[in-house]
Amino acid sequence: MIRPMLTRILTMMRKDALTGGRDQITLYMLLSPLLLGLMIALLMPVLEDARPGFVVSEALHAVDRDALAAHGAVEVVADREAVIRRVLARDDVTGVVPSQPGAPAGAVEIIVQGDEPEPLWGLARAIIERGPADPSDAPEAERGRSELRLITAAIVGYCVVVIVGLMLGFAILEEKTTNTHVAFVVSPLRFVEYLGAKLILAGALALVMIVPALALPLGLALDWSAVLIMVIASLPFAVSLGLCVGVFAKDQLSAVAVMKGLLPVWTSLPVLGFVLPDRWLWTQFPFANHWGVQGLVHALGDGVGIASYAGLSVATGLPVLLGAAWLLRRKLGFA
Repeated sequence: MIRPMLTRILTMMRKDALTGGRDQITLYMLLSPLLLGLMIALLMPVLEDARPGFVVSEALHAVDRDALAAHGAVEVVADREAVIRRVLARDDVTGVVPSQPGAPAGAVEIIVQGDEPEPLWGLARAIIERGPADPSDAPEAERGRSELRLITAAIVGYCVVVIVGLMLGFAILEEKTTNTHVAFVVSPLRFVEYLGAKLILAGALALVMIVPALALPLGLALDWSAVLIMVIASLPFAVSLGLCVGVFAKDQLSAVAVMKGLLPVWTSLPVLGFVLPDRWLWTQFPFANHWGVQGLVHALGDGVGIASYAGLSVATGLPVLLGAAWLLRRKLGFA
């Protein structure tokens, strides 16, 4: 009994691999991890090196200039009036000049236009009060792999798993539009074998595709066992999007409409886990993609709590997968 079942599963996987190789959309999705990884590798150095700008007068003490220069670009102009003119330009720079007569010795005046990001308003004063700092004091690992890079790589890594789910959905859609699924329904193939073949293939593709997506921006020196654990744990919810495409889409045009409606939930929602205040973070706990992305961040970074993140990702994602599978079974007409 087990051998015929395995034979049917392998036959279905072979069929999906062959049909997917002839579909242009599927081929593009297969290349997407390389494109996404290369994009992060090219853009991250620019974003990580983006530093605040300061414009100072010649009268500002050299020690204060050096302290500012350690944290951003410093432009020196003649006097306070020149600083004001430069601050009023379109870009965001903070002006720093010595305080007016009567102020305490060594005090500085901060000049801002008012439309700069609020954190920049007190940054120059805080830097000067702290004194010069040596950026080389930061550990090499922290300089080479910033928090921004880890978060971006984790989100992109999760998107790769979602893309695999979409490939699964387009394979189901192709079977619906060509009525191939009718032959499956009347064959000895059972729905659990049909779905199992697609999920096994999706899992294998995800484990392979995640490597270039993360290795390009982060290198190969990663805890790949932790990464692969989180990829497997993220599969239930991620591939559910593909099953939804298979359930609700009638053709490729309607598949795009389904993707437009659901992709923000699957790929954009996890961003809130990094920007919401702590008191509102509980709103993300029911979502499996929140735990998947958070777990990937830790897998790429400190590796702490991977088992907990993986367990929560599976626990919150499996009900969605089972619900989507139930709808798909009814849609395809399996007994």
